[in-house]
Amino acid sequence: MAAQKVLIIDDSKLMRLQVREMLPGNMEIVEAVDGADGFEKIHQEQPSLIIMDCFMPKMNGWQVVNKMLSFPELHKVPVVLMSGREEDVQENAGELFDHFEFLAKPFDKTKLITAIKAALAKAKNRRAPVVDEVANETTTMAANVALDATTLLQKLQSEVQDLRQQNANMRAEMKQMKQQMAQITKVVKQNLTHA
Repeated sequence: MAAQKVLIIDDSKLMRLQVREMLPGNMEIVEAVDGADGFEKIHQEQPSLIIMDCFMPKMNGWQVVNKMLSFPELHKVPVVLMSGREEDVQENAGELFDHFEFLAKPFDKTKLITAIKAALAKAKNRRAPVVDEVANETTTMAANVALDATTLLQKLQSEVQDLRQQNANMRAEMKQMKQQMAQITKVVKQNLTHA
C-alpha cells in the first residue's frame, strides 16, 4: 500500500521541520515555502493531506483554500490550517471552517494528530460548495486579513522609527552630558591648580 502524501506549507523552515517530526514515519512528506509554492505543489503532488500556515507571503492560507474551492477535484482534500493568532482565524474564517480544521500554535504531536483526524472527517463529510458564494466571501476575508497585516506592519515600522529617534535623542543627550562633564572636570582641575 502506498504511503499517504502530506504537503506541509509554511514559510518557517523550523515549523515545517517540527510538523515533519510529529507526523507518523509511514507518510511521504512534501514541503512548500509559501502559499503560491504550496498551491503549485497541490496540483503537482496531489497530496492526501495539507497542513499549512495561515499567514504567509505571496499567498496566505485563506487564499490557498479559496483557490482550492475552484477545483472540484480538490474539494475532498483535508486541510489543517495553523496559526498562533487564533482570534484572527475565528473572526475572519466564518464559513470556511467547513473546509479546514484549525490548529493553534504552539501545539504538540497529540494536538496535531487530533486536528488531522478532524480534518479527515470534515473532508469526508463535506458537500460540494457553491463556488461563487464561497469565493466572494473568501476574497473579502483575504482582503481583510491582508489589510490587517499591512496595518500591523505599518504600526511596527512606526514603532521602530520612534525607537530609532529616541535612541538618537539619547545619544545626543549623552554626548552633551560628556561635554559638560569634561568642562566641569577642566574647571575643577583649574581651581585645584590655583588653590
